[in-house]
Amino acid sequence: MRKIENDLPIEKSESSKILEGAVDKLRDLCTDLVPRNLGDWGLAVLLEDLFNKVCARSALEGTFNCKQSLPSLPEDIELQVFRVVQECLNNVEKHGNASRAGLDLGFVDGELTVVISDDGVGFDQSLSDNHKGSGHSIMLERVDLIRLRVPAALQIESQPEAGTRVTLRVRVAAAGDSELATAN
Repeated sequence: MRKIENDLPIEKSESSKILEGAVDKLRDLCTDLVPRNLGDWGLAVLLEDLFNKVCARSALEGTFNCKQSLPSLPEDIELQVFRVVQECLNNVEKHGNASRAGLDLGFVDGELTVVISDDGVGFDQSLSDNHKGSGHSIMLERVDLIRLRVPAALQIESQPEAGTRVTLRVRVAAAGDSELATAN
């Protein structure tokens, strides 16, 4: 019989529950690492699913908005957009101490706009150390990867005790532009 830290034996049912929990967490981690359905389900559906999972896990009151269809983007760009949103939501969950969060997706005049907001503790943007460990540099690197293909920008607005708002803008080629049409 196997034992844990306090040398007490583990019941078979308890060890099964521990193992099932570990398998579920591993499955979620794998899904988060590679969103395999990006091409099948589309960016908006996967972002909504990710947002809903974070809100449920963190007991956040969440508002998701996507009022129009999003254009089909090259998979590498969609993946980087997904990763930026994932990092933002990770920050909301781990550092934001928020009770509400929002994810808004829009596409107007050839520009994809993604806005992640929360009512959490925020941070003082004038202090450069605040970005260390918050994923800021990772998000900027991902936006740089998007910019290798199309224009993109990341804007972070935050103040102490006033929440945070992150806006990602990705310029998408016009419908007749062959560069994006052939990239899929």
